[in-house]
Amino acid sequence: MSFSHLTKETASVLLALHESGPEIHREKISSLAGMKPSNVSRALSLLERVGLIQARKGNIIFRRIHGLKELLSMFGKQLVSRAISGSRAQVLRSIRGDSSIEIIQKRSGLSIATLKRTLHWLTYFFPLVYRKKKGVYALNENGKTFYDVLGWIELAAVEKIVESKLGSFYKPILMPAQFLVCGKTSVAPDNEFSPTGLSVFDKFGIQLLSARKYFVYPRKKPVALEEAIVHALCFEHSFSSTMLYCLLVISKNRKKIKRKILLEKAEEYGLKGLVEKLFLFLETEGMKRDGFFPSWEKFEEKRREYGA
Repeated sequence: MSFSHLTKETASVLLALHESGPEIHREKISSLAGMKPSNVSRALSLLERVGLIQARKGNIIFRRIHGLKELLSMFGKQLVSRAISGSRAQVLRSIRGDSSIEIIQKRSGLSIATLKRTLHWLTYFFPLVYRKKKGVYALNENGKTFYDVLGWIELAAVEKIVESKLGSFYKPILMPAQFLVCGKTSVAPDNEFSPTGLSVFDKFGIQLLSARKYFVYPRKKPVALEEAIVHALCFEHSFSSTMLYCLLVISKNRKKIKRKILLEKAEEYGLKGLVEKLFLFLETEGMKRDGFFPSWEKFEEKRREYGA
C-alpha cells in the first residue's frame, strides 16, 4: 500500500480497526471512525484490495496488521496527519500529564464547546485519552504514541514555511506542541517571525555584538525573557559564550525574572537541568559549574562591564 492510498477515510478506518481488536462488524467501524457507512464501504474496498484487511461473511472485517506501532512504522506521520488533525491534534498536543479542561482550553485555544466535543471523541470513539477524574484528562499509551508522531507533522509543516521564508540552510528546532525557533544571520524575515534568543537580550540590558539572529514561528510578541533564555540555550548550550550571556541576563534581571516560569519552560524543552545549573552557579559564586560555564572570575569581569 502506498501513501497515495492513505486518504483521510482509509486512515480513519485503519485506526478504528486498530482499536477494535482483530475483528469488527462493519457498522461498528462507522461509529468508531465517525464516518458515513458509504464512506466506510469505499475505504474498506480499497484496504481489502491492497491486502490490509479481509472481509468475512460480508460484514465481519478482519485486519491483517497487528498493532499501532506496526501501523505507524508503515505510514508514520501521513497516517496521523490525515486521521488526527484539526481540533483533535490541538487537544492531543495540549494534554501534558494530568490536564484540566481549563488548562487544555488555554493551551489549544479552542472554544469550550469544540473542546468538549473533541474530548468526547478522543475518549469514547477513538480512545487516545482517558478521564482521570471529573474535568481532568490524560493521554493513554496510544495517545502518547500519537503525541510523539504529532511532532513529526508539526516540524514538517513549519520546516516548509521556514525554507520558503529563510532558505533551506536555516535549521529549525521544534518546541514540543508549541512553536518552532530557527537560526539566522542576516536578512530579517517578515512579520510571521519574532526575534528571540540572544538577538533580544539587548532588551533586557545585555547588548551583544554578535551578528547571530534567532527567530520564533509563529509570531509571538513580545517574547518573554524566560522564553528568550530557553531559545538561546536550545541553539548553543554547548558554547561557553552562550552560558555567559544567559548568566549575565539572569543576573541583570534577577528581580524581574520569574524563576518558576523559566524552569517550567525549560522542562518542556528538556533543559530544566541546565537552567538549574545556571542558578546554582550564581548562588554558589561559581563553586559549582558545568563544563561549558565560564570561570567565576570571567563572569565577574563581564558582570561589571555590563552592570549586571
